[in-house]
Amino acid sequence: MNKLLKVIKSNAGFTLIELIITSVMVVMMVLVVGQVYILGMTQSKSDMAKALIQIEGKSVMEGIVNNIKLTSSIEPIHSGKTSGADVVILKIPAIDDDENFIYNPPGSSTRDYDYITYYLENKNFHKAVESTNISSRLYLSNGIDDILLTNVKSLSLLYNPAMPDASKVSINLVIENTKYKKPIEVPLRGQGTIRND
Repeated sequence: MNKLLKVIKSNAGFTLIELIITSVMVVMMVLVVGQVYILGMTQSKSDMAKALIQIEGKSVMEGIVNNIKLTSSIEPIHSGKTSGADVVILKIPAIDDDENFIYNPPGSSTRDYDYITYYLENKNFHKAVESTNISSRLYLSNGIDDILLTNVKSLSLLYNPAMPDASKVSINLVIENTKYKKPIEVPLRGQGTIRND
């Protein structure tokens, strides 16, 4: 029994060295876990920002491709803009609310046209609409120059074959978000075939 009491008394508590080592190990584990958590949150925010940019960009790209599909031709020059690597002017047949072509003058064989211009200016991607007939479905948007996307790093338009005979337009956009330490760049691509009627 004496031996048992001796063993219990000698192991009665932790030494100061054991407590310091344990405390240092716990602090190191908390720091590692905290750092992993912070990195995970930062990556999550970055991924969320990239996803939002992609969603917005894809929506805009779908609109452009749909307008290209309605286009009868690429207009080389219109309203002070020239179609090229960073500007595209779409010449779209004017259509009324019943989806009938509009002729000018009425009853003639000369179609009326609306124009949609997409261009990049000061990192803003614009859509300008010019409707030539009050009956056109685009008339309510006439004269509007909307900014569709901001923080656009680059815009590249490729025409196949070359203008003015282009039958396909390829669009390459790069959108960037510089709110984070490492800037996020989201490339978007689209292609539309002109109906050439």
